[in-house]
Amino acid sequence: MSEKKFYWIKVKTTFLTSETVDFLMSQKDGANYVVLYQMLCLLTANTNGELGRTIGEVLIPYDEAKITRECKWFSIDTVRIALNLYEKLGLVYQQENGLLRIANFSNIVGSETKWANYKRLQRGVGNSLENVQQDIRYKSIDIRDKSIDRKKEERKKEEPTPSSTSSKEAEEDLDFIAKLGKGVEVNV
Repeated sequence: MSEKKFYWIKVKTTFLTSETVDFLMSQKDGANYVVLYQMLCLLTANTNGELGRTIGEVLIPYDEAKITRECKWFSIDTVRIALNLYEKLGLVYQQENGLLRIANFSNIVGSETKWANYKRLQRGVGNSLENVQQDIRYKSIDIRDKSIDRKKEERKKEEPTPSSTSSKEAEEDLDFIAKLGKGVEVNV
């Protein structure tokens, strides 16, 4: 079973105040051109921004009549003028295969699967991740260094120092060394 995918238009807060939209809005049917552009973005969401469809092995580009049928509220004249303006403004371009394509499509349309939507909603506002460890603690370098210093001190305490050995043991060690120096055979 194929996974359902949801699409949306990502509109920046500066979209309506951009120079391109300002120019389109200054035209006679400017508001229609802006809305038609947004509808084309939605219409091409699952075709990766290409204004066309594939039937079998045949690639069929959308023409003005098809766009008029798909976007029911616009006349064919509005669609024709809008497409011409979109090409001149760089909002759409014609590919080598004859299809029109929405420019910067990946920056305009977003998508997610049903499962991704479920997980996002499950996490809720504030990105509270229930299935991820929340309390991550890092030892600072100072704490780590102090721990290493304590271990070194413990090791030093365990090792006998010359001052901690008895004087009798020290004398025996010196006698042993002296005998070795004289070539006397010593039983260990």
